[in-house]
Amino acid sequence: MSMDELVRFIDTLQFDPLFFGSIAAVLLLAGVLLLWQPLLRVRAYMRLQKSIRGSGLDWLRDVYVPGGVDGQIYLEYVILMPQGLLLINVKPYYGNIFAGEQIEYWTQVIGLQSFKFKNPLHQLHITLGELRSVTPKIAIDSRVLFTPGSRFPKGKPEQVLQLEELNSFSNTQQTPPSETIIAAWEMLRAQAQPANQIRLGVYLRQGDRRRMVYGSGLVIITVIWMVWLGVAIA
Repeated sequence: MSMDELVRFIDTLQFDPLFFGSIAAVLLLAGVLLLWQPLLRVRAYMRLQKSIRGSGLDWLRDVYVPGGVDGQIYLEYVILMPQGLLLINVKPYYGNIFAGEQIEYWTQVIGLQSFKFKNPLHQLHITLGELRSVTPKIAIDSRVLFTPGSRFPKGKPEQVLQLEELNSFSNTQQTPPSETIIAAWEMLRAQAQPANQIRLGVYLRQGDRRRMVYGSGLVIITVIWMVWLGVAIA
């Protein structure tokens, strides 16, 4: 059927605003249902950034600084705290996580599926050692932060944080930072170069991009449909 034939067919239908409005409502509902979960995960990503940013006095995100074996150190997040620096690596995993400090691979279980991933504490310790080598006069703590939706049914290693624990962890120290800490922080900030490695897409799940495209398309079609309906009624 050509476009002209489709237009002629629509013209032959008896115009019923309620019928056409119902079609618009169904399209809008379908679009919202497709967008709902991906948008919740985008919101969770924004909440994560806000929580990390608000957990200390200042922060650096996704940067390189000089040092390390390769001549540069990648810092995912490093936060200025009253008593020193806090190094954070984020793992956007959900489901049940089975972990141990000395285990080489941790396991993520989602439903009946399981996935192995390298123990993130190993890389955290490497980065921590490199950062300490360029800021030797100040205390540096480190944590791996797991995003909402992750659970540790068999116990959580000490250096692992979940988002709801971040604020209570960071609020335990109230004294202002010393001049030595401030000087080290200003040096890091001056040397930091953007790495551009953090992407929102890492926090989305399989199929989320497709759902966002289809859902956005349905919402746009609904808007066009409602505009046409409004013109037709007028």
